[in-house]
Amino acid sequence: MKDRVADDLTSPTTPTIPINDLNMFEAHQPRFSLEELRQVLWERNDLKTKLMEVEEELRLFKEQEDDENNAPVEGPIPLEPEEKLYGQKRDESKIRQL
Repeated sequence: MKDRVADDLTSPTTPTIPINDLNMFEAHQPRFSLEELRQVLWERNDLKTKLMEVEEELRLFKEQEDDENNAPVEGPIPLEPEEKLYGQKRDESKIRQL
C-alpha cells in the first residue's frame, strides 16, 4: 500500500508533452481573430437576452393559466343526492303497502 501511494505521489498527474509534440499540438489548434471572437461573444449575449425574455413571457403565461384554472365556482351549488345523504333509498316494504 505504501509503495503504491509513493508511486502515485511521484508520478505526474498529467503526462508531459515533449517540445516537438507541443509545437505540433499548437499548430492544429483553431485560431480566431479578435473580431471573430467579439462577434461570437456578442451573438451569444444577444441569444442569452432573447432566451431570458422568452422564459419570462412563458412564466407570465403559466401564471395567467393557473389563475384561470383556479377561478372561483360560479352559480348555485347543486344539492347532494338523497342516496348519498341517507344511504340507499329503500322502497317501502310490501307489508306497509298493505
